[in-house]
Amino acid sequence: MLLIVGYRQGIILENPRPRRGAPLHNGTLECRVLRCSRHGIAFDPDSGRALDAACSPPLRLTLAHDGDRVGLDL
Repeated sequence: MLLIVGYRQGIILENPRPRRGAPLHNGTLECRVLRCSRHGIAFDPDSGRALDAACSPPLRLTLAHDGDRVGLDL
């Protein structure tokens, strides 16, 4: 899982990507675009969808907040 903190809320994405197996934690995050380091595909971190390629998005999980605790809402 890849945790991204700094937007409206924390975001957790599946890492590596499901079809191509590329680890997103090696990618870059600039101007609200997450770019895969292996294939260069750009993703919208909020929705997980690819911006410049026809591929399936990584699984996006919802964070649960309880005071100062953060967890996964499964």
